[in-house]
Amino acid sequence: MKHPGVRLASLTWAEAESLLTNDPLVVLPIGAGAKEHGPHLPLGTDHIMVEYLAD
Repeated sequence: MKHPGVRLASLTWAEAESLLTNDPLVVLPIGAGAKEHGPHLPLGTDHIMVEYLAD
């Protein structure tokens, strides 16, 4: 049975364990918390991008 994408942070350890036991694909969205990208972009650009990709 295929599971839709989930965010591990919203699961209990028991729920996560049951989803991660059969060849899971885990995507870890990482990026800088806040850094400059010039005056035209917000400080949270990296965070915004990883949240978008995770969704």
